Amino acid sequence: VTPHETVRWVHHFARADKDHNNKVMRVRGYLLDDTKGKRLELELLEANRSFDLALAVGELSTWDWDLETNAVDVSHTWEEMLGIPESQADSRGWMKLLHPDDIEAARQALFAHIRDETARFETRFRLRHADGHYIWLHSVGRVVQRDKQRKALRIVGIHHDITEQVENERIRSQQEAVLSLVGQVQHDFLLVKDFASVCQSTLDRLLDLTGSQLGLIGELPPQARQRNLLYLHGMRGVNEPTLTNEITDKLVSQGVDVAVSGDIIKSVLVRGEPIICNEPVSLLEAEFKPLQLPEFKNALFIPVYFQRDVIGMLVLANAEYYEREQLYMLQPLLNTLGTLMHMRRVEEEREHAVAELRRLATTDELTGCVNRRVFLEQCELRFDELKRYKTPVSVAVIDLDHFKKVNDTYGHAAGDEVLRKFAELAREELRELDVLGRLGGEEFAILYPYTDSDKALQATERLRERLATLTIPFEQRELNVTMRAGVTELSPEEADIDRWIARADAALYAAKNAGRNRCIASDKV
Repeated sequence: VTPHETVRWVHHFARADKDHNNKVMRVRGYLLDDTKGKRLELELLEANRSFDLALAVGELSTWDWDLETNAVDVSHTWEEMLGIPESQADSRGWMKLLHPDDIEAARQALFAHIRDETARFETRFRLRHADGHYIWLHSVGRVVQRDKQRKALRIVGIHHDITEQVENERIRSQQEAVLSLVGQVQHDFLLVKDFASVCQSTLDRLLDLTGSQLGLIGELPPQARQRNLLYLHGMRGVNEPTLTNEITDKLVSQGVDVAVSGDIIKSVLVRGEPIICNEPVSLLEAEFKPLQLPEFKNALFIPVYFQRDVIGMLVLANAEYYEREQLYMLQPLLNTLGTLMHMRRVEEEREHAVAELRRLATTDELTGCVNRRVFLEQCELRFDELKRYKTPVSVAVIDLDHFKKVNDTYGHAAGDEVLRKFAELAREELRELDVLGRLGGEEFAILYPYTDSDKALQATERLRERLATLTIPFEQRELNVTMRAGVTELSPEEADIDRWIARADAALYAAKNAGRNRCIASDKV
């Protein structure tokens, strides 16, 4: 292509010069502008196209249509092509075998050429074979005779069977669609990190791609031995009132565990074998409880692998027909789903481990209260809030009365049970925004945000009264315990929380000296 965007044809001739050791010393050559010759060649090829096509006689058939008599002569027999007697295809009888979806396109292409609107007639259409399936033909023709008024009198042309070509095109198109879907699935997962929504959108595309009416994606629980349970990640239905997108989205979001059973399920999840069933599937072969699924008129059951382990299953059902080639076509997608399922598992395990480490670092394991460090951090936050917004905040420091006696008399297990029951009782009494912390041993503290000293004292007193009436069963014994508490409100004049907590401790000490089982405010000390 020249800078002026014209096409020039050149011949390139070259020869290598070698020394006595047969080593290439240089290459000499020249270019010959052969544009004129090439154009003549292409014009000759176009002029002799019918001749060149006739060379492929094993793949082509000719036809000659006399439009005046409506007679059509073909170079093949209809019995060879369609398996029907010649008598049924005489004249235009073969046109009755055209696929309904192709009639209009073929008619428009033919009439456009007859009206001299196009250089030639060309179309692709399907004809029904005697055994019921359709074959694809590619037909090309040209009017070779017209009268003085330019009315078409005769058309000749060729056609050939392109059924295999069309099938290959369909398979290639599906493969391209699957590869595109793989890229989309990977992108969506990395973008939204929501595997369920990725599975739902994947099923939407898969149902369209395979012509299925129902689809399902499920994952086996980690380390599953029985392989009779699937965690539902995706489910879609087409033309099913009970499986609309709204219904299936809600079902999947609820996190349904599906009990699966049947011979087909066993083959897929236990033996890792894909199953193609082009017959109705019974409940003895595949059942999904508690899902209410329509009857499987046919189905494709495919295991989802990660490395060599089956970790899930893809189900497609109620298509026109399922073929083994679809297994190979879907393999890249299945590999991607398996990898993403594994990634999701690893991420969940990581999040669980992080949450557990965070819990251990911030929570008292015995009582479930926040530990001393976290409680004091919360006090610091409320202290800063008070300085900025002047919002009241109070704290209560609590000791369980005679707790050492419980340990000495009934053992540390009894003491642990008393601590747990007190923490449970306190959480029942407190507001959601209140913070219950265990400072150590039998000493607890409660942080009351947005609460003055009087209201904090009232809340602590309610807790004391409930504890005094609480009976704690332990090893056929009944334990009773009381508490004492010191309550104080944080003052804006205080420099830090240490003095605040110290005032609460002083009130606690006063409660002990006053006979225990009581709550005292620091301003009464």
